[in-house]
Amino acid sequence: MRCTDGCPAYDKCPYNAVSLYVHGVLRPKCEILFSLPSVTDKSITDALKENKWGRCVYHCDNNVADHQSVSMEFENGVTASFSVCGFAEKTSQYIRIMGSHGEIVADLEANSIEVRDFTSGDKDRIETSPFASGHSGGDHGFINSVLAAIRGEREDRSSAQESVESHFMAFAAEKSRIEGKTILMNEYIAELRDKVNH
Repeated sequence: MRCTDGCPAYDKCPYNAVSLYVHGVLRPKCEILFSLPSVTDKSITDALKENKWGRCVYHCDNNVADHQSVSMEFENGVTASFSVCGFAEKTSQYIRIMGSHGEIVADLEANSIEVRDFTSGDKDRIETSPFASGHSGGDHGFINSVLAAIRGEREDRSSAQESVESHFMAFAAEKSRIEGKTILMNEYIAELRDKVNH
């Protein structure tokens, strides 16, 4: 049931928690994930014997999708696609915005944004500062934005209504994944509001 229980697949399993957290790429996350006062091989291994991170992936009740592709069409004709996969060497975010005259590509792992002009062929590369932890700095940015808005220092970049709409989109994507059908947002939001009102 746990990677620390003497699993017969211990040496061959790519999801071996001991390999990933004690010796592997997830070690830097242990202090935060496990709330460890000091990060040592022993403290991580002891934590894996008790916490959810040490459970065998094949014996967990986790029902989160391990990969997903979502296609969206907005009222103005703009389309967007969102893909996520838990099975990749690089776990970074990569954003590509394509227009009729050029594109913008942001690679959060490379700390760069590149603007490409299709007509001239010009490419303008912008080096960015390394992002902080927590969704590439997004968690800190969100909290700072909320606090600044509360203090009246500036208007929030995203209104509460816009934030709610983005959550509706995420819920609709999950409904689409489970039911295998296209979701029309106006109908879906009306359905959600109806449930709340009853």
